[in-house]
Amino acid sequence: MALEKSILSILKSHVGEENKLTQYKIADKLGIVDKSNNQDFNFDYVSCRQVRRIIEDLIEQGYPIVSTPSNGGGYFWQYKPEEGLECARRIRRQAVKLFLKARRIRNNSRTRQEIFHFWEINSSNLSRELQKVIIYKDDVKV
Repeated sequence: MALEKSILSILKSHVGEENKLTQYKIADKLGIVDKSNNQDFNFDYVSCRQVRRIIEDLIEQGYPIVSTPSNGGGYFWQYKPEEGLECARRIRRQAVKLFLKARRIRNNSRTRQEIFHFWEINSSNLSRELQKVIIYKDDVKV
């Protein structure tokens, strides 16, 4: 809870896209040491990933926190309605791309299953045919 309040106060002081902060800068402002730098950390250690998750939770709670990928990306407190709408449109586009990717993966998997099933059916027939040829060869040699 204290961490959520700290992140909220940081973001409230960064209003509008021009004042955006990356998750790393937010962690830095909180005095959090990033584990990826192989630096010592104490029991208060919180990763940048946890900062991002807390921000996602705050957004779910209804706080007007917006993100942008432009110029290095970052989070900020929404100033204009257009900022929130643009963020929502971008997230929807990403969601559609993910759904289409999932469909392609599913269809590719289905196609591969059909190919393997076809191969299994035909390979069993092929092995029977090969057995006949081997038997015939054996018969001829005798």
